[in-house]
Amino acid sequence: VVSQVDLAHPGDLRGSICVRPPDGQLAAAISRAGRGAKMRIKINYEADGRVTDASIEVGSRDRDLDRAALTWAKKVKLCPGAAGVGILPLDLTLPD
Repeated sequence: VVSQVDLAHPGDLRGSICVRPPDGQLAAAISRAGRGAKMRIKINYEADGRVTDASIEVGSRDRDLDRAALTWAKKVKLCPGAAGVGILPLDLTLPD
């Protein structure tokens, strides 16, 4: 359901994800919305990879889908390194 976006962005965190949370609730939100979306979520994280905050930078225009994406993003575990802020681009597609 969550696939890669072709365009790289400064601060792109996709390559730093060590643990991806289950995406069942996110897939359900996409199905309810009846469409996919390209989103960008701003993530604050600690040196141990824990996400401490997430906010929508570019939303889907669907409140429930945005909430589901934020909930999913807050459960992401990044690989340990320096703490910081980055962007998690999401290309959400309808399940097959």
